[in-house]
Amino acid sequence: MADDRLKIDKENLRIQAVNIKDAVDQYKQFGQNPFSEEITAMEGMNTDFIAKFKVMLDDLDDGNSKAIKALEEIAELTEEILETFEKIDEDAAASMGFEREE
Repeated sequence: MADDRLKIDKENLRIQAVNIKDAVDQYKQFGQNPFSEEITAMEGMNTDFIAKFKVMLDDLDDGNSKAIKALEEIAELTEEILETFEKIDEDAAASMGFEREE
């Protein structure tokens, strides 16, 4: 008979949550508005190509901002999931008469 119980590796989940948060923080350093200097440099240029290129860079900046926001939400949700699993584990242990280990 297969074991259908949910098995959670809380320590690994904790490590992954930290890794996600660190990756997001590192990406933010380089990915937040990466083309802002280029866009500013094009402000005085007036050609069809430059205007279209500027729109493309604006879209990329906007896309990166949205991606960063989504990644931050994933990192937060991962931490919430970990906290929820820990609470469920503690409640289950308490209902069986076990005390929490420090």
